[in-house]
Amino acid sequence: MLVVALAALLTHSSPPPPEDFTNIHVVDRAQAPTVVPGVDLRAQRAFRRGIRLALENPPDYDAALGEFRAAVRFDPHFAEAHLNIAAIYRVRRETGEADAAVEAARRASPRSDRVAAFSANLRAALLLARGDIDAADAIVQDLLRSYPHDVTALNTRALILLRSGKLEMAKWILEQKVLTLDRASIEGHTNLGQVYLRMAKLPKAVAHLKHAAGLDPKNVTARVNLGAIELDFLNYAEALKRFDEVLKLQPKRVEAVIGRASAIFGMGDRAEAIEGYRAALALDPARAALILRIGRMYQRSGGDEDLRTAVTWFKRYIRARGLPETDPLVTETATIEEFLAGSR
Repeated sequence: MLVVALAALLTHSSPPPPEDFTNIHVVDRAQAPTVVPGVDLRAQRAFRRGIRLALENPPDYDAALGEFRAAVRFDPHFAEAHLNIAAIYRVRRETGEADAAVEAARRASPRSDRVAAFSANLRAALLLARGDIDAADAIVQDLLRSYPHDVTALNTRALILLRSGKLEMAKWILEQKVLTLDRASIEGHTNLGQVYLRMAKLPKAVAHLKHAAGLDPKNVTARVNLGAIELDFLNYAEALKRFDEVLKLQPKRVEAVIGRASAIFGMGDRAEAIEGYRAALALDPARAALILRIGRMYQRSGGDEDLRTAVTWFKRYIRARGLPETDPLVTETATIEEFLAGSR
């Protein structure tokens, strides 16, 4: 979410139909003077360049960040420039840098409502990332009572509804609010893609996720979801490409490690797939389902040595899940062991 103080710079008189993904259009939120009194003119020029760069397709965040930094060098009290630095760091998930920029904005303009709103949005996003949905929702709903057109808060509210399974409500907020206010909202297209994915409306999910990925080359969430869709369609090569893109950006993203292994298995390389699942398990030992999956992969090969390895993984899974003696897997494991003992 960019804080566009100079709204008259980027306007479009007639927004496109909802499913037009070919151009970026910025809805004019409110008329504002081209020159803002009291702000250094050099800072304003740098700020305008930064806004244009950040709203390119795809956004050039590195160059935009340089312009916003130039703006605050020219005028350290230019709060909107500080907030846009924070916005870019937030997109990059660099929380510490984002918090520092918000604090700089607060010092520059301690009574600014815009600074307070941005700070509240960051707190809500952090709580949501930690899984505290109720606390995040309380902050967002309070914020929206004062600022009903805050795109970041609306996006967060939609994501909360998505995680709560309220898909129609999430879809309405994203389509009727977020993407009406800001057609170039990366989070809006990403979240709407996830909503359509949960609704099993895959063509629309793919359209929005691809649009989000095109807007931001570092959009990991969009690429993970696109990879998952390709897996569902058994398009293993394309899925592998998507997951490799994610792992270049976040080498320890567990969902991408698992997705990559699944794509490789679909392409016929069992050994490398198993190594991939083991790597994912090392990153997140709580994913016990991977233990069972690895065991099944060894079991299906049929050789005695692989069956012994399968038994080892099944026993590990039984311990991890605390399965009772009456569980079918416990019985199945015992039967395999009897078979192996008789084949010696």
